[in-house]
Amino acid sequence: FAVVAGRALLADERGLGKSVQAIAATQLWRRHFGVQRVLVVCAPAQRAGWQRAWQRIAGSAVADETQVVDGGHHQRQAQWSAPAGVRIVAPEALHTDGAHLAHWAPDLVLIDEPQQLNLHADDWALLQPIAHALVLCGAPLADLPALTDTLVAWLDVQRLGPLAALRELQAASEAGRALGDADIERLTAALSRLMLQRQRDDVADQLPPVVHSERLLPLAPGQRAAHDQHAAAARRLLAGWQ
Repeated sequence: FAVVAGRALLADERGLGKSVQAIAATQLWRRHFGVQRVLVVCAPAQRAGWQRAWQRIAGSAVADETQVVDGGHHQRQAQWSAPAGVRIVAPEALHTDGAHLAHWAPDLVLIDEPQQLNLHADDWALLQPIAHALVLCGAPLADLPALTDTLVAWLDVQRLGPLAALRELQAASEAGRALGDADIERLTAALSRLMLQRQRDDVADQLPPVVHSERLLPLAPGQRAAHDQHAAAARRLLAGWQ
């Protein structure tokens, strides 16, 4: 869906593996559409997780050219100078490293959980020239109308209909006006060119079975001391209740 759409919003429920889907889509973009340079914009704490996911899923060839951009000015300058097919950055890098980013000229940008990134209008404008885009958002978009409007406006650069459909839905909601079934179907179809949103129940038959395994690990000395302290307090409370 994302690869055919070119610019898309994946708004699946949390826990359905949006990052795995994004990496799989990237591999298709690379294989069939000549995408070579991929920029991942995520929260600073998520950069290492994205790098591990890329190494685990995409194979050694892509993993070796995956780079987290971090550190001081000279360190980041050296990182941008090194060859890389995938660069993972925090939002701050869009300003501090804007010249490096423009020179590198990514073909695809993945934006992970934009509600956590506090991106401003100039950030979105800086990323606008990138041809392909995939936004991952697990937050309930119905509760974030301003963010939804920003995302759809940014993704629908050719104004092919999704933005107009969203605006019509928002106007009806603000006016307290109920839409007919035909209008809902028409607007849903327009939005579906750009946004894919599924709940766990929608894909339950596609998910692997849940496997529960119990693993007993010895406590470290500090953990054991804290555990024994709390266990003693719990025993005293229980004895009092008894």
